[in-house]
Amino acid sequence: MSLLSIFKHKKVLSWIACQIKPRKVKFDWQETPVDWIPNEPFSSYFLSTKSI
Repeated sequence: MSLLSIFKHKKVLSWIACQIKPRKVKFDWQETPVDWIPNEPFSSYFLSTKSI
């Protein structure tokens, strides 16, 4: 039994007809500081690597 055959036999209890529309998003990085912890470049980069 494949995974798709399991979903073919499931009943949908509710269905909302909606459409997801993509939008063009623009970000302005001109005034963003390179180091987000002021005067602490090592701490900024170290914590940035931990959030990945």
